[in-house]
Amino acid sequence: MMSITLTVLENTRRYTILPTLTIAGSTRVSLTKRVKRLIGSDVFRELTKAVKNSIKHEVSEALTTENLTVIFPQLTEKFWLRLALPMLEVNQKLSSLRAGKLSEIKKLEEDITHEVAKLLRCSGYKYSEDLVYGLSAMVDYDMWLLEKVSELDFEGLVKRLWERALEEMLQLSGYLRYLFFAWTSATSAIHRILL
Repeated sequence: MMSITLTVLENTRRYTILPTLTIAGSTRVSLTKRVKRLIGSDVFRELTKAVKNSIKHEVSEALTTENLTVIFPQLTEKFWLRLALPMLEVNQKLSSLRAGKLSEIKKLEEDITHEVAKLLRCSGYKYSEDLVYGLSAMVDYDMWLLEKVSELDFEGLVKRLWERALEEMLQLSGYLRYLFFAWTSATSAIHRILL
């Protein structure tokens, strides 16, 4: 989720009229460089392309439809299907990193989260704290996941979850997918980054 969040963040500079977003431009460029260094420029480019297409199609439809409660589950699934291959590549890159790199990933995610929260708060949107809260929930999950991977390694974590909490993990994953799609839609709307 961190990479997708950064992609949305990166595109706010290009597609928004909010002057406060340009203040953080140099920070975002450095964050983008750090992500590219971690996952590779090609993977980042593919992920960016997928996110842009998702915003153009699924997010745009979510923000303009009158039957959102009816089509929200379908739009969420389409959103994630569009991102599936790039996210698989991101996960492969991240899972192949040495354990010592996990702290670098955590620090990068903290920096991205701080930057996104700052931009949301500067947007003037009266519900921006709700978006910051949603972002915090997703990041807390990522941090927990990184902590467990560093403790147990990836295979050990999967085995433990499979044995002890498979149903709960699948439910949490579903909730996070819906949360992230809703968060991306709302963030795209307030930053006017519909492509």
